[in-house]
Amino acid sequence: MKKFLYLLASALLCCSPLLADEADEEEQQMRWENIRKLQSALQSMDYLTTAEPSAARFYMYFSAASWNKASTRVLPKLIADYENIKKAGGEVILVNYDRTERAARKFIDDFGIGMPVFRTSTKKDDKLDLPGFKPSDTQPEVTIVDNEGGILYRGHGATYTNWNIIILNGVSLASTSTCGDGKIAVGGAVAEALRKVKYVSGAKPRNNARFYIMLCSAPWCSACTAAMPGIIKEYEAITKAGGELVLICVTGSEAEVLAYKDKYNMPFPVAAHTPRNICGANIPNYVVASSIPEFTTLSSGGTILGTAHGAEISKWKEHTARLP
Repeated sequence: MKKFLYLLASALLCCSPLLADEADEEEQQMRWENIRKLQSALQSMDYLTTAEPSAARFYMYFSAASWNKASTRVLPKLIADYENIKKAGGEVILVNYDRTERAARKFIDDFGIGMPVFRTSTKKDDKLDLPGFKPSDTQPEVTIVDNEGGILYRGHGATYTNWNIIILNGVSLASTSTCGDGKIAVGGAVAEALRKVKYVSGAKPRNNARFYIMLCSAPWCSACTAAMPGIIKEYEAITKAGGELVLICVTGSEAEVLAYKDKYNMPFPVAAHTPRNICGANIPNYVVASSIPEFTTLSSGGTILGTAHGAEISKWKEHTARLP
């Protein structure tokens, strides 16, 4: 098995589009060491399933637990997509956060999970020497890394469906541009990106807003349901201040997002976080929240002004206090 992994990893090193074709020998050697380190770390894990991770072009760490309703909602789709991910040269490792091993094994049996699974906890996360894996404070969460352990994407587990776009690009989809000297970026960068997004609502984002509030939410999230009336009520004050709020639903189904919008009669633009929608727009400094509801306030040029829980929507006033 280890010989097979060694040969496959060597082949991946030679042909992976995530690696530069003309890297010098020293850099190539360093990359090989990174690949080998990740492979070694994966082989050393104590898995609850007979399945072991294969050497791959990219890896998907999917954090989940049986007691987490959002996990149990997303997991069946991930299991159905597993073969497609494998055919594309990927591997999925499910990171289980159940409180006992017995509960974790029941979780595996109940869902018929055939992918590699290991169990951890937030207390143990920092001790895991697994390249690219980061402690998860919420479930479900997905982290996608290349074959060296470099993080390509991290967000709510429901957005794992973006994997094909992420791997096609070979780089992180979120812009990380910054403004030096504490300056706040102005201009129309956010508005330009938002024009590329397909909305399920009749409302479209304002082109000339002073700031933009990117809200991550979902119809099956009880905290989102509780926060929504307050968010809708606050929207008028946001627009009067020259701002715009855009709701990005982490649920991939446009029909479900439309029903969500109609249920609450949302007055602001609403879009589904589908693979070719939000990611393709490449909204400056927008990263899908791991825990929902959550919002990030951006200047018109894309500078992050603040992030907060959706129930604290009024914090946009604090975030925008230093706008020019």
